[in-house]
Amino acid sequence: MEPEFSTFTDPRDGHTYRTVKIGNQEWFAENFDYDCPGSVVYENKTENETQYGRLYTWAELMGFDGKMNDNVAFTTNEERNATYRGIAPEGWHIPSDAEWKELKAYVDSIADTEFGTALKSRKGWKKDPDGCPAGADEVGFNALPSGRHMPNGEYLYGGKGAHFWTSTEVDKVYAIRWGGTYAGEEFTGFRTYKAQALALRLVKDR
Repeated sequence: MEPEFSTFTDPRDGHTYRTVKIGNQEWFAENFDYDCPGSVVYENKTENETQYGRLYTWAELMGFDGKMNDNVAFTTNEERNATYRGIAPEGWHIPSDAEWKELKAYVDSIADTEFGTALKSRKGWKKDPDGCPAGADEVGFNALPSGRHMPNGEYLYGGKGAHFWTSTEVDKVYAIRWGGTYAGEEFTGFRTYKAQALALRLVKDR
């Protein structure tokens, strides 16, 4: 089945994004690139922003004060299970861990390859010594190896890792991100320091 693509233009800056319908969800098919305070571009190179968008800490993309990268933001189940728009444009929001799990369940039910391979882009990945293939991009998600920016200022995994934030907090220093690397077919949810800057995909409100 061919992916069902569309476009969305963020009225705040005029940036037009490709979107894709996957099951009952509609996702950005490229990384978010909204220039907000604190966001960074991988190695500060224009060509990286064009390809990978911008990287955000968890507090920044959630629209919280930066101190929430080191403090508990949610204290009730109602807060933990809420939908958060954060820095997303109206009509879109930061995906939760549960929404990523929904995406995985659907892709696993239709894809010919493992979830990570089905999501990863066909180009832009550095191969490991064994020549591990980049991706099949079966559902049009086009996961890009945008890398991450560490709190110490170091840039890591450009061309080697795709890592995307969720709105789901674990504790005062961790939140859940989903991602995978060039060296395998897995694409999983894992706790990550909130102070790291990662890429972001948005999902449409339902």
